[in-house]
Amino acid sequence: MIDKLHLYKANISEVEKLQIIDKNNLTEYTEKGVKFYRNFKESKFFGGLNIEITTKNELKIFVSVHKYHNYLTTGKSTNHLPFSMKQARETILKIIDQVGTDTAGMFVKMYEVGLNIVVPIDVKQLLARVTSIQAHERKKAYINPKYKGERAVYTEFHKEIRVHFKLYDKVQEMKDKRATEIPKENILRIETSKNRQERLYLQKFLDRLEREQITFFKDWNGLQFEREIKAPKGTTHQRKELVKNIFSVGVEQVKNDIENDYKNGVLTPKQRRVKQDFLKYWDTEKKQYTEVATKEEKVFFTAMKKAKKQLTKL
Repeated sequence: MIDKLHLYKANISEVEKLQIIDKNNLTEYTEKGVKFYRNFKESKFFGGLNIEITTKNELKIFVSVHKYHNYLTTGKSTNHLPFSMKQARETILKIIDQVGTDTAGMFVKMYEVGLNIVVPIDVKQLLARVTSIQAHERKKAYINPKYKGERAVYTEFHKEIRVHFKLYDKVQEMKDKRATEIPKENILRIETSKNRQERLYLQKFLDRLEREQITFFKDWNGLQFEREIKAPKGTTHQRKELVKNIFSVGVEQVKNDIENDYKNGVLTPKQRRVKQDFLKYWDTEKKQYTEVATKEEKVFFTAMKKAKKQLTKL
């Protein structure tokens, strides 16, 4: 389940430094007359294990744990198959051994927890229904324009945000990267990215991987989809959309949205009044409306449950 992982160790000894350089055949560079070492150009031939020793004798490791595991077991750096926390732990320890260091003084700077989910429908169809995720707080989901064909949905992310969530079409990503073997199934990839970790020792991280898995599934059980509204015969589309928003974000937020739309000229005085009047009697009106889960929502939770169960067999 662990994919991207960035590790950091400060002030490595000269003995450890020379051992790492020799064992991994790091290339020497200079910056303002000071030497540093890395293998970024060659790492793709060795499972994508990127190693750097900076001018300040800092050791940095950048790797996809999932891809490195598959590189060791199959010779191919792929991450579309199931991958458990148990396998992740074993692989991280192999990475540390390969680098030629140990876990003492090693910190985790960022990491991703991910899961591949085989679904029976087009991933794009499922993504189009995603609205937000209710983890520690509600995070709205957006189509990421970086990916072709609206096949990736992210919550807001920038350098100040420590946790963000993403869903995307794994098969499409593999096609875009010109992978040699493309799976025939529809695969939805879900990931939780945790950035800017502070004082998280690698050993502590390894000891809490099971808890990370529990948190991962708890968060993704909060994935929210656009739902259909079952309403009395003759209910207008506009009224159904209003009810859908109330179910989604609550009465108070809808009230605020109405006022903002009115101030920005989106609503006329009459449209504002009609919506306000409906909200005034919502406690009575809501008995006539029911939220109905869509096919896409049902598919996601059924398939995620199946993928979770599959991990226990690895």
